[in-house]
Amino acid sequence: MRIGILTYHRAYNYGAFMQTYALVQQLKKQFTGDIIEVIDFSYRYNIINHRKKNLKMLFRFGPVPFLHERKIQRSFTKWLNKIPLGERIITDDTNLAIKKICSVYDFVIVGSDAVFNWTINPLPNIYFFNTSDCPHVSYAASAHLNRYKTIPDRERFFVKEALNKFLYIGVRDKETENFVNYFDGALCNHNCDPTVRLEFDYGTPELEKKLIKKGIDVTKPFICVMLKREDYGKWIKEVFKNKYCIVAVRKRNRYSDYFLDELDPFEWSRIFSYAKITITDFFHGSLLSLKNGTPVLSIDSSNYNGEYESKAKDLFLTRLRIPEFYFEGISEVEFKNRCVSIEAGDYRERINYALEREGLSFDRFCDELRKLLSCLQKVKETT
Repeated sequence: MRIGILTYHRAYNYGAFMQTYALVQQLKKQFTGDIIEVIDFSYRYNIINHRKKNLKMLFRFGPVPFLHERKIQRSFTKWLNKIPLGERIITDDTNLAIKKICSVYDFVIVGSDAVFNWTINPLPNIYFFNTSDCPHVSYAASAHLNRYKTIPDRERFFVKEALNKFLYIGVRDKETENFVNYFDGALCNHNCDPTVRLEFDYGTPELEKKLIKKGIDVTKPFICVMLKREDYGKWIKEVFKNKYCIVAVRKRNRYSDYFLDELDPFEWSRIFSYAKITITDFFHGSLLSLKNGTPVLSIDSSNYNGEYESKAKDLFLTRLRIPEFYFEGISEVEFKNRCVSIEAGDYRERINYALEREGLSFDRFCDELRKLLSCLQKVKETT
């Protein structure tokens, strides 16, 4: 059968890219007799808006940041050849896109990532795959950052109708389970983010060269930071300034000693292996650090203020059960103490066990998918 994955593979985002790669990688291992492809869909308005965003950057910050960002974006596009892509589909007509997808694929998997979030792609959007013409499921879908309890009745009806057409609903976090129950009352299944099962089956020969070129001593561990909020860098510097150098990744931080700004997604996924600790407010940065065996202080930047539960809180408190790695708050003293405590600890066994336990949910998903595909095959044989 031809199985299509509908996700955010073309986002210029390390985590979005690597979760796509990991899901393809693991499905190909489990379903060797089927064709696994990523549905190469994009809304035209997203492409146009992205070009406008780049132009705004050029006019506001000048050519240097603009050219730097374009270089990173080209790197993402270059490495798309590592993912099996279907025929390119670019349109703003959601129904037309769904019709095209249904004509090509026997089965569709929606996810992983925040595919149930409509902040960027207003409802009705393709990621709810509101059709009965092609059997489909969701895998590790998330409604992260949706304040879904206040949407208009028309959109509420669309979400309810669409969710009801999924043969299986797999979600990544408790809040998305609440989201599904709020609209549909349907049974949810927990799925791990695909990067939990990622296997490093690729080399990164240029990574160490880039580190050395930057002047980083690769024989000594450093503190890796990937932060939206720059002020945390000051506290990190005060804690580790005499013991480790601080390396910022993707986001520049004025308090770091080095800034790695030209990593491709595969190099990014391995940079954490050189670190003593990772400190980040990025979800996939946290997970990929753990996959490299490196402890992390994951800062919750969701700003939910208790109304909803964030994906980071769900991950570390409920799924992995390593609460020491989760930080929510603004206390400088608590933050610094947590950094020192994690740096002094040995978490290797706990990390490995936690990831292994969380990864079992992927096997359970595959068992359910086999049943669905088997039933579909029987129906095809009798018609």
